[in-house]
Amino acid sequence: MKNILSNKYLFFILAFFGLLYCAISLVNHYNFRTYAYDLGLVNNAIYDYAHLRWNDCMLMQPQFKNILEDHFTLLQILFSPLYYILGTYTMLVVQIVAVLFGAYGIYRYFTIGNAHKFALLAVIHFLTAWGVFSALAFDYHDNVLGAMAVPWLFYYFKKEKWLPCTFAFLYILISKENMALWMGFIALGLLLENFKSARKRNAALVFMTTSFVYFYVVVGLLMPSLAVEHRGYLHFQYSALGKSFEDVFRFLISHPIKALELLFINHLPNPGFNQVKAELHWMVLASGGYCLLLRPQYLVMLLPIYAQKMWNDDVIKWGISYHYSVEFVPVLTLALFSVLATIRREAFKWWAASLATVVSIYFSIHKIDRRTAPFYDGTRHRFYSMQHYRNENLDVDSAHRMIKKLIPENAVVSAHQQVVPHLAFRDMIYLFPEIRDAEYIVILNEQVPYPLTPQQLLEEEKKLRASKEWRILYDAGNLLIFKKNNSL
Repeated sequence: MKNILSNKYLFFILAFFGLLYCAISLVNHYNFRTYAYDLGLVNNAIYDYAHLRWNDCMLMQPQFKNILEDHFTLLQILFSPLYYILGTYTMLVVQIVAVLFGAYGIYRYFTIGNAHKFALLAVIHFLTAWGVFSALAFDYHDNVLGAMAVPWLFYYFKKEKWLPCTFAFLYILISKENMALWMGFIALGLLLENFKSARKRNAALVFMTTSFVYFYVVVGLLMPSLAVEHRGYLHFQYSALGKSFEDVFRFLISHPIKALELLFINHLPNPGFNQVKAELHWMVLASGGYCLLLRPQYLVMLLPIYAQKMWNDDVIKWGISYHYSVEFVPVLTLALFSVLATIRREAFKWWAASLATVVSIYFSIHKIDRRTAPFYDGTRHRFYSMQHYRNENLDVDSAHRMIKKLIPENAVVSAHQQVVPHLAFRDMIYLFPEIRDAEYIVILNEQVPYPLTPQQLLEEEKKLRASKEWRILYDAGNLLIFKKNNSL
């Protein structure tokens, strides 16, 4: 009876957060707050995969010929058939389900040797982490799916169920190319934690070796072979350390103190970024990061995440926004509650876990309201604000209706950044102002103008209005639809 009651509480928690996550992610998509980069790219890819063909990635040409040149992920192929059921919301729903499934993995892991209510607190800590909210508020990303399988890897590893453990490991490995490097350090942490067990030690060694080899093959050989003009790995942006992975390795050997300093100091010329890294460190501490000092094997697991964030030339990656912190979520919950699980007195264990969870929730909510990280759009995050549920500069219902009515399913389209995810299920689509052979152009005014500035978008719009090549099909409520005259 106790287990059934506990499972009822678990069901309620997962259902509650499932609805909450939908209110963040799915509402953003409906209100045109998802983007060509990245949901539009992903939607175009799963459309191609579901039709059993290679993705040609028109949205990023000539920079890319295929989406795998940008990030090497195979999960989109796995989930692509769901597009027939869920439409443009497919990967957003998959992402939400992945987070909930990850939380269930946390529950299963901490019910081993602990009371169910202790495991439920771990679930709540996991589901309310700032990294989850930030990721769900910004499109879909494959590393979220990979990170959410980590609790299951730990669970099966602890239970020595090697077949499902290997499946979880391979799932994470193929989720995104940089996740392979992370998995190498996850395996190293598991090795350190279970060194006295020969079976677990050997399994961790196999996982670690496989991860590093896979990372080298994919990043060093496969992705460059797919790239335009056999270009190197696009996401290597670490000028403070060098121009290549070899340079980074030499820098770490010759300047270890400087490398450590770069984890904390702003290495870009803009002084406005001085506190961005500090905000990340404070949030890690507030979410249980102090336990990384008590369980250094978990700190080892986070070393590549700290490195890829803090040494990067892109300030957006330093902070707590977007999807760049989601890997902290499972590791921090596992570290924190593993330490708390060692408390012998059940009452004290319960109150300590409750306090740690409340503190984490407080700071997560606090950082939804205000944060140092640049380019923060709180509207996408604030599920408790009415502003989140509407687009004040666009008649959303009318926009959806007119786009569906006026744009044929197979037409070649050039679309605004925030329209692309809704029109990506077609063979040919471009990100405006790229037009090429487009038959229709869809523009939103008073929205994010990227890759143009607001002034540039206005100028492009004026050119189209004056052009004899295009005629206006619709112009109301900040939605503009043009049709090419020779397509009449």
